[in-house]
Amino acid sequence: MKIRFEKVTGAHLDTIFSWLSEPHMMEFWDNSQEHKDDIVNFADGQKTPSSYANGHYVYWIASLEDEPFVMLMTIQETHKEDIGEEKLKRLSKTGHTYGLDYMIGNPKFFGKGYGSKTLSDFIDYFQEFFDTRADTFIIDPASDTPKAKHVYMKAGFKHVCDFMMEGDVSGAGKVHHLLLRKFEPTVSIIQETMDDYPCIQNMARFYVYDLSRECGSISSDWAMPEDGLYESFDFKNYFEEPSRKAYLVKVYDEIAGFVLLNQATEDATNTWNMGEFFIIAKFQGVGIATRVAKQIWNMHPGMWEVSVIPNNKSALKFWGKSISEFTSGTFNKQIKEVAYDEHCPRRIIFEFDTQNIINQNTVPRFVVRTSQLPDIDAMVSLSKAKRLAYERARPHFGDMLEKTAIIHKDSGLQNFWKTKII
Repeated sequence: MKIRFEKVTGAHLDTIFSWLSEPHMMEFWDNSQEHKDDIVNFADGQKTPSSYANGHYVYWIASLEDEPFVMLMTIQETHKEDIGEEKLKRLSKTGHTYGLDYMIGNPKFFGKGYGSKTLSDFIDYFQEFFDTRADTFIIDPASDTPKAKHVYMKAGFKHVCDFMMEGDVSGAGKVHHLLLRKFEPTVSIIQETMDDYPCIQNMARFYVYDLSRECGSISSDWAMPEDGLYESFDFKNYFEEPSRKAYLVKVYDEIAGFVLLNQATEDATNTWNMGEFFIIAKFQGVGIATRVAKQIWNMHPGMWEVSVIPNNKSALKFWGKSISEFTSGTFNKQIKEVAYDEHCPRRIIFEFDTQNIINQNTVPRFVVRTSQLPDIDAMVSLSKAKRLAYERARPHFGDMLEKTAIIHKDSGLQNFWKTKII
């Protein structure tokens, strides 16, 4: 049976307020007049300003076979609101974080297992029809409601911490659990043309600034220029030479970085070198860089090199972890002297083969068709193998087969299968 979701309208108000008047709801749910007025105002199209969370809540009803049984509340969580330190630390980098409140109001649906399914289905609905970029959901039940926490975790939420609810809100002064459910944002890797060269070159200034945190002491070349603008190598050759590739990284429609590949490898047997790799600060530390690197390796199978300046400790940690995950630890790591950098000729170079990894991860294609007369021998052989496997797992299966034959008095059929399978 499919659960239907819709925004609260005036037709739902009597049902909602009857739920809120129940003793079990009054104990745990905000029954303030301010909250009730906000629900009415929302159902009426929010024609007047609301003092309850500035009118930012959206109210939803869930129904099963046209019978309402759940009310949900959603609010977009941002740094502009006083949401507390723990929530603030966990806001999505994309800006699409939503807080949830949830109650089963209809007593007929208590204890029937609808709790986690309804919440999970609602998130699917919300992402499809309300905000396709919603990637982080927060819910914060009071610590004295362990059943609620269990339902939410069953719906895919993870318990990240506990905190004291503060402010003039329902539940203030009580310890609450903070639960999160996160989804990966859509990341695109787009091959660029000469028209995109200015964008990459402009970003390169921020790339150099990012590198300067750990590499800035290598030489005076890393010093801030007098005009206050970091300089970068000219990356135009990545758009002109066929042996080089330039990619723009986007999170949804927002520019998030770039990847530049070349074939200037230290070992002539290797094919690809990770020339330059940059994810802007906003999207660092949330797994996007790892996803981009792995997608690039899948796009270009072959022998790879990734060269890292030893001073760049964070890059060394990132590449070591990402390459190890992608190759299941099958890579070489060595220190080499390079000729193209007089100030820092010593490099740590990772070497690995992405072709073998891709081949190992390729799922075989299966063809399903209607069986035909020539398939009989193969089907009998498969049936025999299945029977033997079954006997190994259940030693008494043969005895059961004999008893079945006696009960159904079908010895002819039984003997046929014995000759064909056993």
